Amino acid sequence: MPKITVRKGQADFPMTQKEFQMRFRARFADPAFAGKKELIEQLMQTAWDGYRKARKSPVTQKAGPEFADPNYDLSVEWLATRGAIHEAQSRFDSPSGPRRVLLICASARNDKTCPGEMSKTYRLIADCVRDCRKLP
Repeated sequence: MPKITVRKGQADFPMTQKEFQMRFRARFADPAFAGKKELIEQLMQTAWDGYRKARKSPVTQKAGPEFADPNYDLSVEWLATRGAIHEAQSRFDSPSGPRRVLLICASARNDKTCPGEMSKTYRLIADCVRDCRKLP
């Protein structure tokens, strides 16, 4: 039986600078950006530097006493999201709060991508919301 090499962690597939630039410029294909090419090139160089140096979370703060390593630098964006989740959980757990129903519309279709045709999931959710508002 052949020996199998187990890969651990995530694969590293860094983009070349040429591919990075192509993808970056594609975001500015709208003719409204035509007069901003120099600015876009400057932004692209900054973005490439961040990508090359793996600067994914440049704005951080110390984790704090509630974490196993209080001195660990955590992304402030991650911490804000965590705080919002905890706040939502508190509202959910409150017995004095209103009843809640989670409705998820995951249809890729919307009025902008498919004019004249509304997602069936969206219509179903709209009906559920209308019905829920009638509940005591």
